[in-house]
Amino acid sequence: MDAVLPVSEIVRAMAIFFERAYAGGEIPANRRTFAELPPGLTLAELLAMPGVQRMPGAENSGVRQSDGFAFRVGNRHYPHMKVLIRSTNESPGYVLAVDTHDEFGCIPLPEGEREAVAELRAANRKLGKEVETAWEAAGLPTQSSILRAYLARKASSVGAPA
Repeated sequence: MDAVLPVSEIVRAMAIFFERAYAGGEIPANRRTFAELPPGLTLAELLAMPGVQRMPGAENSGVRQSDGFAFRVGNRHYPHMKVLIRSTNESPGYVLAVDTHDEFGCIPLPEGEREAVAELRAANRKLGKEVETAWEAAGLPTQSSILRAYLARKASSVGAPA
């Protein structure tokens, strides 16, 4: 299933992300391009920008099932955070997500670093949840909002006459 990504929604999603991820702090120059996206930007121009990672099978015209894009945006405490746009079979055909990198796996850490890494993971998860909640409040599609809509449709079809 192909979905054309509306640049205006990506711009809104980025604005919401940057308000929270860099609140009260300076946005690094290599991330500022996503915080200050120019008006009239085309999807092809956006997806060709440095810091955009194409996931398997992604195209400049949209996304196909299990495809998507990752935008390397970081946050004020962690430079590797990404905004993800993934395809879905549910309307509108894509969802927004924050890749918090909190699943680093079981990397052996020295005793003195474990607490700092745990704190960083917790802060990243909290920020990711805040951003995704703000996206939902702004009417932007997230995995949670898509799941709620799907479940609501299923629940209403269960009680519907055959």
